[in-house]
Amino acid sequence: MSASTLTPDAAKRKAAGKRLRKTVPLEAQGVWDPAKRTIDPIQVLLDQDEPRLQVLVPERHRRMATSAFAFYRGSAAVMAYDLATVPRTGIMVQANGDAHLSNFGLFASPERRQVFDLNDFDETLPGPWEWDLKRLATSFVLAARDNCRLMGSTWRDADGKRLAETAAKAYRTQLRGFAKKSVLDVWYASATADQIQAKAPDKDVEAWDRVVADAKKETSAAAVKKLTEVVDGQRQFRRVVDWDNGKFVVPLRDLDEFLDSKAFSAHAGQDLRGFVDPDGIHKQIKENLQGFQDSTSADRRHLLSHFEIKDIALKVVGVGSVGTRCFAVLCEGADHGEPLMLQVKQAMEPVLALAGLPCEYTDQGHRVVDGQRLIQSASDIFLGYSSSSNEQFYYWRQLADEKGSVEIEDLDPSEAEAYATLCGWALAHSHARSGDSISIAGYLGKSTDFEKAISKFAVRYADQAERDHKAWVKGIKHGRISSDDTASRKVA
Repeated sequence: MSASTLTPDAAKRKAAGKRLRKTVPLEAQGVWDPAKRTIDPIQVLLDQDEPRLQVLVPERHRRMATSAFAFYRGSAAVMAYDLATVPRTGIMVQANGDAHLSNFGLFASPERRQVFDLNDFDETLPGPWEWDLKRLATSFVLAARDNCRLMGSTWRDADGKRLAETAAKAYRTQLRGFAKKSVLDVWYASATADQIQAKAPDKDVEAWDRVVADAKKETSAAAVKKLTEVVDGQRQFRRVVDWDNGKFVVPLRDLDEFLDSKAFSAHAGQDLRGFVDPDGIHKQIKENLQGFQDSTSADRRHLLSHFEIKDIALKVVGVGSVGTRCFAVLCEGADHGEPLMLQVKQAMEPVLALAGLPCEYTDQGHRVVDGQRLIQSASDIFLGYSSSSNEQFYYWRQLADEKGSVEIEDLDPSEAEAYATLCGWALAHSHARSGDSISIAGYLGKSTDFEKAISKFAVRYADQAERDHKAWVKGIKHGRISSDDTASRKVA
């Protein structure tokens, strides 16, 4: 039997997917009714602040206020609640949970090939496949609108809807293609940088070559050069703080001094010394090291046994993640002193669970790692998880391993269309690996009505996100939301 010939059971699932269009028509994928919203979006986001490092919460608020797209990046929880109110197919996959366009990119596989895939999994959980696609499509509309404001001569407002439709079409056609392949063929499939470069239109090659070249420079050696220095013969982290460009790496040994400095006080609005416990954090990470090693395979544990921790720094990442505990860990080889840079990031309850989807994990780091391994075509060899006695959960990975991302503002509309197609492929692949691609393919069919409905939803929900962003900015102005001060409680 060939891979494209369905077994009787698979044929039934395909037919069931097709019949599903009667109860959830393709056009229903375009529905967004603000009147059915059941939450206060501002309060949802403020509630997420509670378990975070309070000294950094105002920075999270500030970053989310900079644009509607930045707000959207930080408000996955709001969209999860909203998606729970719209029609859904009920076909589940290992959802990414936050599949906006900036959460895709390049990284090195264990075989040292550059591959393109989803690269952020904080929110991963089993969920409806269409939720991921709607989040991706809406992100293109919002990003295009931002670009239109900044570069009106190049971009037009209508580009966003076109990019959303392009991503949805790529998802539909690629998902249907994966449904015809064997399980092993789907599992082994990947999008390498070489393959993408070979297929890229001539007009887009230069932009893609630039992304690939930049990613190849992002190595552990490069991170060591940028983030560390040698003092008295010992390599250690140096302080790197550039709020305007989103860079924040402060060694734990300097943290109290930094929080008490005029530079930080001016940014945060008050004296913050004593609000974190550097010694406690250092002890916590050292204790978590054993749990991390135990979560990896025997060969990885053997490899890790050649390294020891030399220094730890507090790190700020992203938009929505600001305030979660994230640390850069400098390790050195015991024999030759070669550096290894790891990132340890706190894993919290996923937004899809907040919106009512079941989560079988108590260890959220374990959830992130299992989800990433299921979704990605290749995962970091140092990917693992750990937990602390105070019920804080973490996942570990390399800090820099030829990671690269596409900045949508650096692209023209044609290049962005190619990128939307690539994101649609990667999302379809993740869902084909983790879910019932045959049932989904049966539902999608050959009609273009599906991508038209998704683009319609994307435009409507982008309008909603812009209204929410305006409310967020207003909340900052009127004092409901902090952006220049911080709560007065100590967080370890």
